[in-house]
Amino acid sequence: MPTLDMVRVLRDCEVEGHRLANGSVGAVVAIYNHGEAYAVELENAAGATTAVTLWHADLAEVSVQ
Repeated sequence: MPTLDMVRVLRDCEVEGHRLANGSVGAVVAIYNHGEAYAVELENAAGATTAVTLWHADLAEVSVQ
């Protein structure tokens, strides 16, 4: 997944103190270890953004039409 691709979280999880719901959508902002993990920027219900690191297995690409 390249930088700025839209991705979807595949499971409910808590990462770096943030609760992420299955289906949350964000943008890849950094790639680690050749795609083993990604920094993903997500927006919460209040409109604030945060970046968290997620494993490749916890993400799916979102097709934008």
